[in-house]
Amino acid sequence: MKLGYKVDMEKIPEKEEFPSGESVVAVTNLTKKATKSGGWMYTAELTNDDGQKVYDNFVIGHTDPAVVDSFTQRLNRLAKACKIDGIFDDTDQLISKLCVIQVTHDWSKEYGNQPKVKKYLTEKTKIDTEEDDKPF
Repeated sequence: MKLGYKVDMEKIPEKEEFPSGESVVAVTNLTKKATKSGGWMYTAELTNDDGQKVYDNFVIGHTDPAVVDSFTQRLNRLAKACKIDGIFDDTDQLISKLCVIQVTHDWSKEYGNQPKVKKYLTEKTKIDTEEDDKPF
């Protein structure tokens, strides 16, 4: 069936996936959203130097206290990785802060291959060198 328009495939950029492994990112946005189950969560947008984004959700409004505790601890690990000093009591404290994350990729039929924040780190554990980029 004809599309009704023409697409020059040479002009379609390939979507670059957020790289697996450790990355330094900035917290570029943090929003509060409703969940499908009627609760609420924060969604953090984390952006690397190449402008690639990965998102992490923190379900804070939930009926199960264990779920709330788990995600609260995760949000606190993000704050620690961002080197928040003293008291952490406002998500705005995270905006524009740098931190190190470890990223893996999960595949699903619905979303395909998606980057996922595996953990928040207070510093990089792997040193980047030009040697790492050379083929074997």
